[in-house]
Amino acid sequence: MILQIADQIRSRFQSPPFLIGISGFGGSGKSTLARELAQQLESVETVSIDEFWLPDCNVLSEDWIVFDRDRLRQQVIIPAHQNQPITYQVFDWEQGKLGNLKQLPDSNYLIIEGISVLHPDLCSYYGFTIWVDCPLELAQARGLNRGKTEYNIDESEIWINCWTPNDRAYFEKYRPDLKADYLYRN
Repeated sequence: MILQIADQIRSRFQSPPFLIGISGFGGSGKSTLARELAQQLESVETVSIDEFWLPDCNVLSEDWIVFDRDRLRQQVIIPAHQNQPITYQVFDWEQGKLGNLKQLPDSNYLIIEGISVLHPDLCSYYGFTIWVDCPLELAQARGLNRGKTEYNIDESEIWINCWTPNDRAYFEKYRPDLKADYLYRN
């Protein structure tokens, strides 16, 4: 299946960097898909929406306002479209604030992955979009397990009271699955 997606992307490639948007619920497998896809394409850089977190912003929102999509657009997407160098400030999770600048090397493909990257404000910039189709309950269980096994933290409260409701509300409002070029069942 990854090979088929890579072939579809190659068939649409026009000029570097070709932007690919991968989205889905938290825990659905977006980052894993991005890594696997990057292995099939040549010269790929990946940017995660998690690098654009807004501190102290865990609130209920159908727009997933915890991510700074405007900064993503200004620092990554627009420079990519203008074939300019891409330098952006990364959110430092340990410090809880914006951290160092990160400069991306030139690449043929730029994957932008994460929750809400297929928001209507961003969709028109991508040459190819993928929705990782996974039942919300399964995605939540995977996300909770990842927090416990990879980071040794229990995020049950925030998942149940904020992130999962945000995923549901965002999905119902925007239906990114219906707008994606490819529905990746995971």
